[in-house]
Amino acid sequence: MNIDKKFIEENLLTVKNKLNSALLKKHNVQIPHINLFMIYNELKNIPKCKACNNETIFVSFAKGFTTYCSYSCSANCKENNDNKKKTNLERYGVENVMQLSHNLRRREQTNLKKYGHIYYHQSDIGKQHLVNIGQYNSDADRTNWEIYKKRVAEHTNKNDLSILENIDKRGLCGIAGSYQLDHKYSVYAGFKNNILPYIIGNIENLEMLTWEENNKKRITCSITIEELFNKIYG
Repeated sequence: MNIDKKFIEENLLTVKNKLNSALLKKHNVQIPHINLFMIYNELKNIPKCKACNNETIFVSFAKGFTTYCSYSCSANCKENNDNKKKTNLERYGVENVMQLSHNLRRREQTNLKKYGHIYYHQSDIGKQHLVNIGQYNSDADRTNWEIYKKRVAEHTNKNDLSILENIDKRGLCGIAGSYQLDHKYSVYAGFKNNILPYIIGNIENLEMLTWEENNKKRITCSITIEELFNKIYG
């Protein structure tokens, strides 16, 4: 089945342009929502964070990707902060509306009453909201996993990928003839077995698979760690 924008629009969406689970099942579409979103919006690559240029986080088909890869990037982005300061100066004469003492007290009282903490993002409700939209990690292990994936991606992207067979056919799930980049010894296995990111991201661990093969392989490995070491170090 060749899934393109027209097929998604005519067969999988509700009147509000949301994916319909019943229609997905009816047409036997098992492609991840992120891939459907990218096909529908004609995106070739995952959008980059405006602050650090890392890949942003997919929320849902309806909402798409976040603007930033994390809450800290959003909070620390100079462009974002400068725009807020400019607007606040024009409207209120201060860079931060919280500098207006009556606003600060009113906000703290409201947050305390509604969320049990004077700062929303430090309340349980606030943290859960950030978890739901992919901008906050609820536990240390998940934080380490996210960091590990980023490190592997950094080392992977430093390679000359043009030497890989079928790299010219790189594409998305659902596109006939598309190939995708795969780590032979999977990133997940590397994380679980404490393998250094630069080893998992080494060119010897990379290959191009058809999107169907890659989707089926997922977190499994096509080689052992011993075989990978032999390929890298001889």
